[in-house]
Amino acid sequence: MSAPRPGLFVYGTLLPGEANDGFLAALPGEPATAKGRLYLHPAGYPVLVLDAAAGPVEGMLFREVDESLLRVLDVFEGVDAGLYDRVVTEVIARNGPRPAWAYAMTPATVKRRRLALLPVSSWKRFARR
Repeated sequence: MSAPRPGLFVYGTLLPGEANDGFLAALPGEPATAKGRLYLHPAGYPVLVLDAAAGPVEGMLFREVDESLLRVLDVFEGVDAGLYDRVVTEVIARNGPRPAWAYAMTPATVKRRRLALLPVSSWKRFARR
């Protein structure tokens, strides 16, 4: 049996009900978590740093994301501009662990940009404050 095709894990403004949810609005999603930490970008959106030793960051897993949508999201997320990297990570969803793409920053980029660590692991909880 082949490995499952990676879905897409989102944790910030692409979440349902958030500012940029239109990109994924037509796709089914389910709650999921990824190990890491959230930081606040000065422009007002969260940044994920993946870290297997950290706690779970809350988000959503979208399993039916095709390559053309990922290319659009790469542009939106600034992958070519060096803002984010699109990387495969393990997320925990309803049916257990599975691979998923995530837009994340490296610890070095977060340090260089002097981003502040968020005190929560959920962008929705932080944004409601």
